[in-house]
Amino acid sequence: TNHSADQRIDVPVYLRLDGELKPPVSISLDPMAKATAQFSFLLPEAGWHDAEVYTQDRQMPFDNNYFLAFEVAKSIRILEVYGPEAQGSLQKLFGKDSLFQYQRSPERSLEVDALAASDLVVLHALTELPGGLKQALDRHLEAGASVLVVPGSPESLVELNAWRNL
Repeated sequence: TNHSADQRIDVPVYLRLDGELKPPVSISLDPMAKATAQFSFLLPEAGWHDAEVYTQDRQMPFDNNYFLAFEVAKSIRILEVYGPEAQGSLQKLFGKDSLFQYQRSPERSLEVDALAASDLVVLHALTELPGGLKQALDRHLEAGASVLVVPGSPESLVELNAWRNL
């Protein structure tokens, strides 16, 4: 953010990733304006990484350093719980990509313990959401996992919308 009354042109923004300085990008800022610097990079391995994004512009001396840490997963565990109307589109999307550990289970024969072993649960065209599954999903969400709802028929939306006040 440029808090001054002067325009800032070609301000260099740097990225230090895991101790290695990446090529800088330049941004220009109008007075009292914000801008976004975008970096592209590839990480050679999964795991925790640390980064620092900073500028050395003396005309903008505040908040010039931003530190962050993030984890890159080796793989993402996806569980699709599908109803009778579901197509195989998610299997085509995730099934052959090595980044994803993809599993499917029909809604009628889901083992609730399988939820705990997944990072993302996809509820795909379910006809109903039984109480036991609702409770297990609530616990799974509270533990930090994600749930994606792909609705089926409009009738199934009523129950899905009532769950967790979607």
